[in-house]
Amino acid sequence: MSLFLRSCVAALFLFLFLIENSGAQGKMSLQQAIDLAMTNNPQVLTAQKEVEAARARILQAEAIPNLEFGINWDETSSNFNVTKAGERNIGLVQPLEFPGKRGARSRVAKIDVQFFEENLRRTRLLISAEVKRAYYQAWLSQKTVANFEAIADLLQQFRETATARYQAQKVTFLEVLRAKTELAKINNELIAARREAQNALAELNRLLGRAGSTPLALADDFSYQPFTKTVEMVVNEMRQLSVSRRLSETLVERGRAQMRLAQKSYLPDFAVGLFHQKRDGQPPFTADNPLGVTESGLWGIDIGVSIPLWFWKGPRGQAEEARAFIDLAQIQRESVDRNITTAIENAHRSVKAAEEQVRLFEETLLRDVEDELRSGVSHYQTDQIDALNLIDIYRTYTATQAEYYRALYNYHVALADLEVAGETALQP
Repeated sequence: MSLFLRSCVAALFLFLFLIENSGAQGKMSLQQAIDLAMTNNPQVLTAQKEVEAARARILQAEAIPNLEFGINWDETSSNFNVTKAGERNIGLVQPLEFPGKRGARSRVAKIDVQFFEENLRRTRLLISAEVKRAYYQAWLSQKTVANFEAIADLLQQFRETATARYQAQKVTFLEVLRAKTELAKINNELIAARREAQNALAELNRLLGRAGSTPLALADDFSYQPFTKTVEMVVNEMRQLSVSRRLSETLVERGRAQMRLAQKSYLPDFAVGLFHQKRDGQPPFTADNPLGVTESGLWGIDIGVSIPLWFWKGPRGQAEEARAFIDLAQIQRESVDRNITTAIENAHRSVKAAEEQVRLFEETLLRDVEDELRSGVSHYQTDQIDALNLIDIYRTYTATQAEYYRALYNYHVALADLEVAGETALQP
């Protein structure tokens, strides 16, 4: 009996050590995981490329129309022999947009860059929150595995003790059978817990932009830190920091810039050309040259203006599209403004509810099960309870510890959700 008691106490200390130090031997902290995700996560990389593409569109929007080279021959013969053409013009034509068109187009492109830069910040926030959730899930899974391993080790010792006592004819075979059954049940739970832990690490690896099977160990452990901010403080702070709110405002600004650009489409464009000319049959006409002489030092200037004659088609359609886009952006901005406040308030309530659960464990439940375990050990020493009853008490203790860590997990996940509350209110 005393040997089994010492085994129980040793298993208890082993369990506590595993729970408290399961993350200490790891290699990747939560912050390192977030930093790696910011470098490798496909969604972050996609958002970065969208910014680069938007910046390239500024260059396109500010492009100046290409200079045009032209050459023509007039008064050619019926066989189109251009060497005998009466006139030849070689020149350059430069198309010119109406003043303000290029600037308006550039303004739209620059606002697009602002939009995608804000979207990149939003994507980083959302991915950071996802990494935190996945890291917390992996942490909880490892705590669960450590819990089941400690129970399995204790039950294994109990089975060996029961077998030895049965062989010594001190207990019935029923006690051996119960030990084997309990051990089989906990081993099934342990297999499932290990599978869930592997899946949690694979999900974390996916968010880090790595293969799911990449070896990964966690470095951080987590504890309870009180959350003291009121809902009013959180709402005021996070509304000012909300990226979704700035995105919705950027959409309205982009719509107005598109309207200014559409209004410019009603205005004409210009073209200025300079030509070098060669002409036959120019004066003076003499007896020796009755058909005149050839002049090759002539210059011509060409000025053209486009006439937006069909303005009720293209230009009008662009203006109506821009007006509809402004209305849509304003609706989205108002919706985002409402949804952000609601999302922050809901997330704050979730944090406080999770915090209450953690405090319940820390202030009462953990202390109660520890007292019960000490009492059970004392009763076992005096033969007031048998080994199986002591194991039941120990399982209650470890189950309470597991639920405490789940409560801690829920609390930290709620804090991560609060950090990005309202950022999903807008879908760009």
